[in-house]
Amino acid sequence: MDITVVGMWEPAFSEHEQVIEYRMWKQTIAAFDVRRWLMVGKGPSRVSAFEAFDTMEKALETVDCQKVFMVPEHGQALDKVWRVNSCAYIFGNAEDNLLSYYKDSQDWIAHLETPKPVDMFAACVLPTVLLWP
Repeated sequence: MDITVVGMWEPAFSEHEQVIEYRMWKQTIAAFDVRRWLMVGKGPSRVSAFEAFDTMEKALETVDCQKVFMVPEHGQALDKVWRVNSCAYIFGNAEDNLLSYYKDSQDWIAHLETPKPVDMFAACVLPTVLLWP
């Protein structure tokens, strides 16, 4: 598998909260065979295990594989999306609408079905997505 992960920092988080968010992303990505890790927006200072981008558009320009936009309650349930050999899972944040970045009908929009329809922080959804068969 050739997996890329693209995420967006939560803009309302304090520096301390962002460090915790960073650790959640970093530890999960380190546990899996993720080829590239891209983050968008202003993240915590003094960390650099990822490729940083100012905008989602700039980050997506560098992704050269199947894109799977993870959008709560939109698109297909993740278990209906088949995994391809090379894909990028794209995660948003609480303030940005990922659907506005979906431009190519060849890309997919998916969501993680949960017993109750609530938005979940991307760093919490990431392990489930990476474990999906």
